[in-house]
Amino acid sequence: MIKVLLIYLIILNVLTLLIYGLDRFTFSKTHYKGHQREYSWLVLVLIGGSIGAWMGMKLWPPRNMAKFFKYSVPSIIALQILTFVALRYAM
Repeated sequence: MIKVLLIYLIILNVLTLLIYGLDRFTFSKTHYKGHQREYSWLVLVLIGGSIGAWMGMKLWPPRNMAKFFKYSVPSIIALQILTFVALRYAM
């Protein structure tokens, strides 16, 4: 069960990282055409792609990062790590 969860998280984080990069390059070339709002990417963070999102924000920093994202993504990472550790020791 833990292996399946770990594979899911790895795939989701890589996907989230790639989507953050694609969104950044799409935004810079088309000036809002095709650009997704940051709140729509928060769904990926909540379902497990928080580390990929954090890496994406570090690799391709947004021009104007809201404080909400600056603090919410690391907080969600901490909660997800604690949940993963709790699940690991519960099994």
